[in-house]
Amino acid sequence: MRGYTEFWRILTALLLLVVSSPYSALYSGLQVGVGKPAPALQVGKWLKGQPVTQFVKGHIYIVESWATWCVPCLKSIPHLTALQKKYGSNVSVIGVDVWEEDSTLAQPFIARQGNQMAYCVAQDLVPAGQTFFEGKFAKEWIEGAGKYSVGIPLAFIVDGQGIIAWIGHPTELDGPVDQIVTGTWGIAAAAAKYDEEMKEASKSEPYKVAYYDCSRKGDNEGAIAACESLLTLDANKFYDWAGREYSVFYSDAKQPQRAVNFAREAIGTRYHSNPRLLASLARTIARLSESKDSMELDLVEEAANHACQLVVMKKAFAVGALARVFFAKGGKVKAIELQKKAVELSEGTDDKEDMQSLLDFMMQHE
Repeated sequence: MRGYTEFWRILTALLLLVVSSPYSALYSGLQVGVGKPAPALQVGKWLKGQPVTQFVKGHIYIVESWATWCVPCLKSIPHLTALQKKYGSNVSVIGVDVWEEDSTLAQPFIARQGNQMAYCVAQDLVPAGQTFFEGKFAKEWIEGAGKYSVGIPLAFIVDGQGIIAWIGHPTELDGPVDQIVTGTWGIAAAAAKYDEEMKEASKSEPYKVAYYDCSRKGDNEGAIAACESLLTLDANKFYDWAGREYSVFYSDAKQPQRAVNFAREAIGTRYHSNPRLLASLARTIARLSESKDSMELDLVEEAANHACQLVVMKKAFAVGALARVFFAKGGKVKAIELQKKAVELSEGTDDKEDMQSLLDFMMQHE
């Protein structure tokens, strides 16, 4: 096992010289950010509402990126409509459809939304011969802000001076847009805070970009190398990337034995004292396992049990992982019992919705 580990770590280091180098320069000086001028709004075509050809001085804009396949984006639509109705002519909400593999899907989707999508909508400008990942808006706004790995939905507020005053998730727009409209927003403080956040994010963003780029191109070794780098950088912060690495081995590269070797090392020695990582890895293995009696499920049970021991059965993420194990192995009654406990433990935390959704699923398939 040690020979396997050392070989892989050496290979990872060599691969990363190639994988991460194209991205390092990009994150040394971001072109788009809070306190910086908004780029020109280059779109392919307007699908709804009055076209916005430029940011007019004195007017405020909310520019949001979305796609028809993005479930969180769809959940944001009513909120954006409510903001447009609330601020009327003082604010223009613009939704830009990006990363759309089939661009013809957007127009009928918007038509079906009707008045629920009551704001201007455009589609990204994809240069001839390029893929949808190369759209002008996606490249200049999303990647330009260092937010490629964050993905969509992603919203920008452009103030009356044409400066980006805020960047974040559409569900968090209310406070900032209200302050910007009323003239109480402290853009200098917001810019300083954003710069500090991006300085920290820039340590990991190149590897995340490398992972997504390699995955898209079918470069499994490059994707694994990027996962390894994030885990080496901070396994506590990037704990969920262990599950992604396992998934690349198991599903993408079709190398289940390498996946098992990685998991055994993670559980046995490398991340033996990291309960959140073990629980996350257990959930991934349970989700991907093809047989109730497979050696993968023996591994996942070991990982979940150890995670629960480390937190003395008092953390929802660990108890929920163990519930998934029982459910995957056919012990649905025990799984539901554990998942109910996980829901109770998650009360008042960000995990509550996910824990409740999994419990609902288990009970529907009992």
